[in-house]
Amino acid sequence: MPKPTGAKSYLRTQVLTAPREKLLLLLFEGAIRFVEQARVHVKAGNYEQSNQLFQKSQQIVLELVAALDPSQMETELLDRLKGLYLFVHGRLVRANLTRESQWSDEALAILRHLHETWSLAVQKSVRETGTLTPPDIRPPSLMTQRTSGQAPKPGPVPSGGFSTEA
Repeated sequence: MPKPTGAKSYLRTQVLTAPREKLLLLLFEGAIRFVEQARVHVKAGNYEQSNQLFQKSQQIVLELVAALDPSQMETELLDRLKGLYLFVHGRLVRANLTRESQWSDEALAILRHLHETWSLAVQKSVRETGTLTPPDIRPPSLMTQRTSGQAPKPGPVPSGGFSTEA
């Protein structure tokens, strides 16, 4: 794999050294950015590019599901977050398949709200504890090196969710 340079190198360093709270916010920011870019490509009729960007946002949302840690929250909260993330994933799949903006509108609204909510929670935690979680405490799925340069294919989606498979 070629050595990253410039902005990619900076982003790689930022991700590998980020506390998990910051990494969570970066994931939301990436998902939001990819959905916004996909919407621009849909409007321009660039469906191949929009498909790739929607798939990237879907992968990020699945990564958020995989990163949920039952030891860090009550079961009810975990189940609600998982359901919400899978709902967003389903909306992104539908937006990609139908090219109708209403589905990406819903997904974006939820992603932006979740980003803001987590951002406020992180700020509160920092005020209360004075620190963020050390960078080495991160879900294994976020720490694996990807030698192919591509994100892995999503695993099975829990029942009630939407699959990225056609």
